[in-house]
Amino acid sequence: AETLYALGRSGTDSKRDLIRSLADHPTPRIRSAALIALAQSNPETEKMHILYSLRDDSDPLVRLAALDVIQEHLVAPGKEKGNDEIPEDILHDLRWIAQHDPNREVRLRALKFFYESYRDLPPSVRGTFTTVAEMDSCQNVRDWAKWYLKNGFRS
Repeated sequence: AETLYALGRSGTDSKRDLIRSLADHPTPRIRSAALIALAQSNPETEKMHILYSLRDDSDPLVRLAALDVIQEHLVAPGKEKGNDEIPEDILHDLRWIAQHDPNREVRLRALKFFYESYRDLPPSVRGTFTTVAEMDSCQNVRDWAKWYLKNGFRS
């Protein structure tokens, strides 16, 4: 995993195929590291693989890594809170994750992602928060969604 992180930070494309092959490794830490390394080297090229990992990886640690990669490398990197520039394909997947991911930590992290990304919530995201606040299976997730709706945004 540490070697993969170093390869990702190196900025070289010569090892991309090797890194990509490790993105399907049986060990979640290796898959997470490969995902991060791919995003560090060329996030736009690896966007579909990152989104696939977010939606479909069996391990929540990999899905959390995908959320971090999306926020850091795909959604207006370097911009402050309130950039309101989440591309529609990513927005769709993030909304789905916030409502349906089987792991409560992943759902909470998706809600926090929105909180850190928007000054004013678009109607579709506000609807997601409302649904989560009313229907999530975990009281903690429902409470955070309610708090974000009440206090977390200026809209």
